[in-house]
Amino acid sequence: MTADAALLAAAWQAAEECGIPARAGRSVTVDSVAWGPEEKARLGDWMGHDIVEMESFWVGRAAAERGVPFLAVRVISDHAGDRIPEIPGLVNDDGSVDYSRLLPHVRQHPELVPIMAEQAERSRRAIESLRAFMTAFVPMATRVVGEQRPI
Repeated sequence: MTADAALLAAAWQAAEECGIPARAGRSVTVDSVAWGPEEKARLGDWMGHDIVEMESFWVGRAAAERGVPFLAVRVISDHAGDRIPEIPGLVNDDGSVDYSRLLPHVRQHPELVPIMAEQAERSRRAIESLRAFMTAFVPMATRVVGEQRPI
């Protein structure tokens, strides 16, 4: 999928207005979590992808099938070199999370608490950046899409 050029321009403007560092890149969409640095590196190196994620391709394909402008905006909370604690059964085959698996696993592996706390803090910061970005971007995107698809 390729991003809509007008939406991408609006995204650059919104990021600049918010003072949020941004970059354009290529992603590879996978159907299961990439838990460790080795798997992330392998997937990222495949055809020069910048990020490994699980959703954008499917959303982009649905948008393309319907003639809807598309742009994937991602905030990154874990880096390629980070290992995500793999908790057996936490992520179901359909991608949903079974939180009932979390506490029993952490009880057996208390060494994961600092790692998970750091991940939670990075996620909090990423969500805050996304909130600020979307506050600026959505009005711009609404205008762009309205200009592309007049009623």
